[in-house]
Amino acid sequence: MREIVILAAGTGTKMFPYDEVGSKTLRKAAGDTILGHMLRNLRSFTAAPVHVVTLRTYFGAVSRACAAFPGVTAHGIDRSDGTAQSLLAGFSCLVGEDAMVLYGDTWIDPRDLQRLWEQPAPAALVYPLGRERAADWICATAADGRLSSIGAHHRGNGMTHRLAAYVLPVTFSGQLVMAPEYFPGMKVGEGAPREPYLEAALSCALPEMPVACVEGSGGYFDVDKPWHLLQLNEYLVHRLCGQLTETSLGEGSAISPAASVNGFVRLGRNSYIGERVRVDGNLIVGDDTVIDNGAIFAGDAVVGSGTRIANYCQIYDGCSIGDHCILDHAAELIGGLLQDKVYLYHFCEFYGMIGSYTDLGAGTLCGTLRFDDNETRQRVKGRGEPSCGGFGDAVYLGDYCRTGVGALLMPGSLVGSYSVVGPGVLTRGTVPHRTCLMQEQQQIKTEWGEHKYGW
Repeated sequence: MREIVILAAGTGTKMFPYDEVGSKTLRKAAGDTILGHMLRNLRSFTAAPVHVVTLRTYFGAVSRACAAFPGVTAHGIDRSDGTAQSLLAGFSCLVGEDAMVLYGDTWIDPRDLQRLWEQPAPAALVYPLGRERAADWICATAADGRLSSIGAHHRGNGMTHRLAAYVLPVTFSGQLVMAPEYFPGMKVGEGAPREPYLEAALSCALPEMPVACVEGSGGYFDVDKPWHLLQLNEYLVHRLCGQLTETSLGEGSAISPAASVNGFVRLGRNSYIGERVRVDGNLIVGDDTVIDNGAIFAGDAVVGSGTRIANYCQIYDGCSIGDHCILDHAAELIGGLLQDKVYLYHFCEFYGMIGSYTDLGAGTLCGTLRFDDNETRQRVKGRGEPSCGGFGDAVYLGDYCRTGVGALLMPGSLVGSYSVVGPGVLTRGTVPHRTCLMQEQQQIKTEWGEHKYGW
């Protein structure tokens, strides 16, 4: 019997400012967590047991996410120095002879997953590099239907494909135990961290264990950095909304005759679209959500449960809004993604991603375009990012943040979790976790009175 192992024991250090609170596999995109989307895709073609390996720190939250899917079990480990160690922990839970191995921070088209599932072990699911650079990923060369080599963050054009998922025999545990501390086959002058990777063990095993390739043709996203989550969110919003072929209303839900709906709507239970609401696109809404009094959706969108959107708010194409959010009084979500419990009030304008439990003060504004019209060059751990998929100018606000009245967030700003951007503060660049930025105002006080008017 074949089983499935999902590796979700990473700490997500490249996801700043979303590396402080919870596992990145539980970040939402288009109404569900990354892990939830993966499990749903798997359950579209197999009921096989799924084992999710995560850090004990995240075990409770990951277990609750897994509980919604029959046959899915979370396993907590105290630490993982690398994916080879995480997979060893996963293999120890198996009763069969092989397993499909996936990463919990990826989204893979279910048709490609099924094609890999049908392959005998060992096999790998790969995707052509296209416009991406091999220097940014662990990649491979594929020829004649097999992996010929694996390289990690290589310079040059030697690599041809991204590595996405695997089917591996349990006997591969022997190679995992002997996975090298440093990635083998590095070019002279390149650097590698001291970390035993699954792919490093696979690279060492290739001469004795030929690995077949399945080339994927659907969507594939590896959420390594915050802009990757925005890319995935936009893709999934259009994918899910594009699957609507009619309007459907859950029990107790309604759409006011005074609303203007130019597309298809799917409402969950006890949700309501009220007067003067305009929907120009397809819209997916969860349970117990109210959209009322002139709210405008200018394109496809996904809205969670227990959320209120009212009083001439405007939501643009491709946006996703989480559970228990409030958007009120002419707030604008120009593009991007809100996690759960986010409040946007009174003429706020936002573009990018906001973490959970974050409150934006009245008149908080995001710059959406640099004065020189260039895209902001983000930095991750000191390394300049060559491209952010069009989301370099987005603003990234962490969890448990607040902004004061009239705060200004310049394009590309990243604000750490548990932080405050005070009234009237202009923010640019990176604000560390647990930081309060306040503006020191210089006041000029002079005499004034009726004599100034000629009396």
